[in-house]
Amino acid sequence: MDLKPKIAHFIKEEFLAPKGSLVLIGLSGGADSTCLTVILHELRYALGINLAAAHFDHSLRKGSSSDEAFSRSLAQKLNIPYYPGKWDKPGKLKDVSEELAREARLEFLIATARKIKADTIALAHNKNDVAETILMRILRGSGLQGLRSILPRNELYGFSFIRPLLCARRDEIEKYLKHKMMDFRVDETNSETRFFRNKIRLKLLPFLEREFKGSVIDNLYSLSSVIAADYEFLQKEARRAFLGQAVKSGKVSFNIKAFLLYPLAIRRMLIRLAYENLNGSADKLAFYHVEKALKFAHGREEKSLCELPCRIVVLRSDKSLVFTKKKSGPAAK
Repeated sequence: MDLKPKIAHFIKEEFLAPKGSLVLIGLSGGADSTCLTVILHELRYALGINLAAAHFDHSLRKGSSSDEAFSRSLAQKLNIPYYPGKWDKPGKLKDVSEELAREARLEFLIATARKIKADTIALAHNKNDVAETILMRILRGSGLQGLRSILPRNELYGFSFIRPLLCARRDEIEKYLKHKMMDFRVDETNSETRFFRNKIRLKLLPFLEREFKGSVIDNLYSLSSVIAADYEFLQKEARRAFLGQAVKSGKVSFNIKAFLLYPLAIRRMLIRLAYENLNGSADKLAFYHVEKALKFAHGREEKSLCELPCRIVVLRSDKSLVFTKKKSGPAAK
């Protein structure tokens, strides 16, 4: 299947861009975001959507200003409203983590979407990104939530984040751009193996694809899709249990006997939901934190409380398991 109808089918199948949506595209100037911008532009009438593009200059590389100029030129060529942004305190490349750079770009995209009243933000993740992310999380240690990898759509801060290229491999994207005779920018740091993701991309994935039959990338993507569906079911069951047992008033309380009777998967999710309810996000909650709270809930530790990140603590009595947030003091790591 040609890439454009493949993407159009994926968008409709996953309900990514409802008719009338104003979609803000995260345009870096790389192959993926260039392809995303061009294809959404070609599909805009068929989908009934409006487009805008936003480029965030991290100012971490010498060529970053050229990336911005390329992105601006592409948006102008396609007659798409364009919104640039620049990181004013990036520091040096070696001192900036991938996570910090990603958070800065996310904040910019959300601020821009809010400014122009866009309801949807389109990102250019593809199938290879899913495979790389799964391998990274396996090597670092992850549960089901992490192995869902990258979702076609998720809701964050009141916006829909969509990834229309998630059904396409990187080689399909580059082939499409070559066929369209479209230039794109290349980030020279993508070839540096000091970054964990680049090690996966440049060394591990090529080795697996070369040494083992079948498409490792497609298989990892399929695994992620299956896990996402299973996780969604477990999450619904956990939310039902959470509403039935938890009392929210500055704290989250569970009947300890009822909590311990739930299957292990649900107990883990209930801990995550309690933490998220108090902190607003479960981003800092790692798998080992959940396991630590589980051991505490089962009375396997003699401590009077269990400390979690962001000053969330767990208290246990004969009748209750209580999650609350300390007003001050250092957070657990």
